Amino acid sequence: MNVDLHTHVSLKTMLGAVKNAERNSCWYTLKSNFLDALSGGILGSQSSLNQMKSGNIQMAVTPLYSLEHAFSKSWLLKDVVTKIEKKLSKKYLTKIRDNQISPYANLCEELQHVRDAENSNMVLIESIDSFDPGKMNLILALEGLHSFQDKYIDSVQAHLAAITKNFTDFIIQNRVLYVGLSHLTRNPICTHSYAMKMINDQAFIPEGSGLTDTARAMIDLCYSGTAKFGKKVLIDIKHMGLNSRLQFYEYRKHKNYTSIPIVASHVAVTGCSFNNIKINSAHASDKYEDCIEVSYQHTSSDVVYKYETSPQLEYVDFNPWSLNLFDEEIENIILSEGIIGLILDMRVLGSKGDDFGDMDPEGSEYFSKASYESLKAENRFNTNPDTTPITDPTDTVDIDSIVGLKSTMHLFANLLHIIRTYHKQHNNLKAWDHVCIGSDSDGLIQPIKEYQNATNFDDLREAMFEVFEAERKRDHLKVYFGTFDSRMLVNKLFYSNATKFINANL
Repeated sequence: MNVDLHTHVSLKTMLGAVKNAERNSCWYTLKSNFLDALSGGILGSQSSLNQMKSGNIQMAVTPLYSLEHAFSKSWLLKDVVTKIEKKLSKKYLTKIRDNQISPYANLCEELQHVRDAENSNMVLIESIDSFDPGKMNLILALEGLHSFQDKYIDSVQAHLAAITKNFTDFIIQNRVLYVGLSHLTRNPICTHSYAMKMINDQAFIPEGSGLTDTARAMIDLCYSGTAKFGKKVLIDIKHMGLNSRLQFYEYRKHKNYTSIPIVASHVAVTGCSFNNIKINSAHASDKYEDCIEVSYQHTSSDVVYKYETSPQLEYVDFNPWSLNLFDEEIENIILSEGIIGLILDMRVLGSKGDDFGDMDPEGSEYFSKASYESLKAENRFNTNPDTTPITDPTDTVDIDSIVGLKSTMHLFANLLHIIRTYHKQHNNLKAWDHVCIGSDSDGLIQPIKEYQNATNFDDLREAMFEVFEAERKRDHLKVYFGTFDSRMLVNKLFYSNATKFINANL
């Protein structure tokens, strides 16, 4: 059995029509062979309920999310993609563009859309006491407080009033495990992380310099224990900008919230400290106002492999974009008894994607001018070239026999860095209890090539077992596996860690 901390069961079918009565069920699997061949698998279904059932997913957290306004303005999505793929609705996108759909009403429709899919094989649960071992169990989360606006286009004051009221009402009426404060576009809550190269629009470029007063009020509300059943709603730090996250950690200390678990639901790692962010250059953007364009140096892992048919060594790099976790954040999350869900997007993991929406680690990331100046004043950027020599290992793993090949090694490298980072500070392997899979399937990801959708979960589990068995034989990596059996470690990653976390916090 498998557990997924973050997967979208309803996003693709929501895009198919304006009203639920016209939409395909969440069980429906959208196939888009032509566009997926161009996009690296972004558009076809990756986590329909049928795919998840085939992948032996017993429990999953599914975020509700209202599509952001900037997507509806994209000619590529609205005019080209919908013309080729008839299962995606141009009318739906046009109504969002024209401010004829309420984000909050849309979110409530999505909740009903998921509930309509309940049957003898799936149940939406609000308490661990309702867990049904004979069914797939879904748990609600929320991705972006923009979804609680009454309108897409309105004044900031109107947005903030609507978000405060609607979000408060929603978490009292519905059990939500975690909420992300921001998503991919500008919002009135906090500065977000840049993550959208596919569409050129100022709305995707971060603005501001961190948390607003409303963000702090929302954190207080979530942590107050006044949500449904007297529970807390946990904060998911994914998509928050680095400034926002740094301020979030400080605010937790100030308010004595540090024992409340932090969620990083679908992430990878940068491979470095947030006090040593290695960049090549930073300059004012030619494309966007009040924006700094930053290019990074490579951040390399210790994972090296080769193919039997080639003498060339393959070095696994991380993706250093600030969307991903810095070393201090890994420690913060684990010390809070939180959870880190590893994403299955090859670009975010550091494996260079295809040209369509490629998040190339060698490409540029955009920071708001205010955020960049704040980080620079704190001496967080390092422009000195890394002169550390690369030493070819003598015990390189031959991966010809490993099913997952290159993409699996990137997933492993990100996992290993989490284990190593915590071990370096605390000399123990506690980190193995705080990692799981948060695939972000159907969240417009480019899936790692050998695991295109949820039906492949067991294949990925087996490939990771083979990687563990091979890598733990390398002298300098043995300490990070300890005496744990590889099967036990795989089960922690794919099932038991997320299960324990949900049991403790739902």
